[in-house]
Amino acid sequence: MVSLPIPITKYEKIDAFFIQSDMNTGTYNNYKLHINKIKDTDRVADFRTRVHELYGLDPSSYMITWVFDMKLINIYNNQQTIKEMTENNKGVMLLFEIPKELNPKMPPIT
Repeated sequence: MVSLPIPITKYEKIDAFFIQSDMNTGTYNNYKLHINKIKDTDRVADFRTRVHELYGLDPSSYMITWVFDMKLINIYNNQQTIKEMTENNKGVMLLFEIPKELNPKMPPIT
């Protein structure tokens, strides 16, 4: 008889701030986003889908970064896992909006 480990699904809670690209308008607001209960084995692409479902932000309209002490630590791509995003315990996750004039488009998520 072979004993196999039972995989344990760990869920993460992610807080992030959405930073708008145009800070000169009177309608500028920073948004704090809360994503509750996302699997640590999910990809960053799944995080983008969840943000779209909850907040209506176009998945290709922002970069996902980790900032600590006013320094950019990481820029995340769609193939990385949520576990990689949540390993950092110092700093904050910032979603920087890409200016619409640049016409951001993401490749298809596979």
